[in-house]
Amino acid sequence: SEISSILGISASQVMKVLQELFEFGLITYHRTDSVRVSDAGIKVAREYLSEKLGESWDKFFEGRVWGVGGAHECIRPTRPIDAETLRELISEGVIEIPRRLHNTHFRVYDIIFRRFIASQMSKALVRKRSVEFRVEVITGDSRHFELPPISKEIISEVVFDRFNKVLKSLRVYQVPDDGLYSSEGSDFKYYVESVYEVPLHTEASVVRTMKERGIGRPSTYAKIVETILKRRYAFSKRRGELIPSLLGREVYNYLTEKYARLVSEERTRVLESKMSSVESDDSLYNDLLRELYEELRTNELLGVTGYEL
Repeated sequence: SEISSILGISASQVMKVLQELFEFGLITYHRTDSVRVSDAGIKVAREYLSEKLGESWDKFFEGRVWGVGGAHECIRPTRPIDAETLRELISEGVIEIPRRLHNTHFRVYDIIFRRFIASQMSKALVRKRSVEFRVEVITGDSRHFELPPISKEIISEVVFDRFNKVLKSLRVYQVPDDGLYSSEGSDFKYYVESVYEVPLHTEASVVRTMKERGIGRPSTYAKIVETILKRRYAFSKRRGELIPSLLGREVYNYLTEKYARLVSEERTRVLESKMSSVESDDSLYNDLLRELYEELRTNELLGVTGYEL
């Protein structure tokens, strides 16, 4: 969902690009939400930083595993090669790829590479300051009013960049030494906007919400959104917002009225948990299948009844 938001492309497009990067051997398995880093992954980060930073690399490197167990590790690059170098090596024929990579491939790879390398670097040291914004407004018809003050903590200086040397995610604001700043005559535009109690979802926010609520898995996030759009349960606007269709609402109402227990978020979370339990060998899959079969039989959702497990 983060890549989708950054690049402004759909979740299905992101998954397609990730699938191709994986098939080309440039990244590890991508249909996972694991954060675990293998020894091989830590080695990739160590080699890259030692080559790029020279003798001072060990001041920046802080190898981390981040998690334990699981069938897969985190999504990461398979080699200590950044996006710029990868583009050059492919152009020179040093690295051969079955199909031509487009700019989107390199942009997605760059996000993955920077985020992973940063995760293996030491923390940045910054100075922060608390600031308060006060604005007095004079309108064109000479009316005066003051906007409510806004307090915010900002970064005024990066003392040691460390992980930010690669990720470049810290935003620094310049603050006067005396802590005071004033500006007169600045132009302000006043916008009147429609405010919705629940803002419209985008594909990225749908995926993010599913993650937060424990619905679905990395291998199904994009497919779920793709299916919703394909069946016209919702439509995507030009700016990416999703609008539920009449058909989508009717299907939702029918399922929640007739099978509320089976399609609830809580039921989905419980089922995901049980599947994970089977995957980690904490429970037997036969027990789970029997439970699901009985549930479907009770709700008369089986095409053939009377079959016993």
